[in-house]
Amino acid sequence: AAAASTDFPVGVDVEAVRRIPVGDLARRWLRAAEAEWIERRGPDERIVAFLWLWTQKEALGKACGRGLAGGTGLSRAVSLPESWPPRGSSGLMSTQRQQQGTLGAVPGSPELAVAAGIADGLVFAVAARGADAVGALVRIGPDERADAPEAGGLGGQVADTA
Repeated sequence: AAAASTDFPVGVDVEAVRRIPVGDLARRWLRAAEAEWIERRGPDERIVAFLWLWTQKEALGKACGRGLAGGTGLSRAVSLPESWPPRGSSGLMSTQRQQQGTLGAVPGSPELAVAAGIADGLVFAVAARGADAVGALVRIGPDERADAPEAGGLGGQVADTA
């Protein structure tokens, strides 16, 4: 996965939906309110809900230039949606082959913004750091340009802010 912006430092994370010990991981690495929120999801939704939070935290840490090191990403609160699956500024919306939406505010960090999405067995997030990052448009999906001969024909996934 890749993320690019001419306006902000950005971070991206992508996780495949797979069996993981959600309860143990949530209690160990997330804030108590976040772990409790995951526990309130249905049994079939907990893995995706955990990865939805995790990818945002990792993307935020990367946008700050540190990843998860030093708690930069994990220590940050992430807005918890009132309904599941999420909709609105922190949930990316499908538009044909791409997902798009706007970066939403990160509680207590006005210089940070994040959006997350779920599609095709993947959970992904894009974050940006900057005074005007909240509300920036994000597009995630196959990069048709990557299949063009002048781009090497390798195909790929891209995330960009506009």
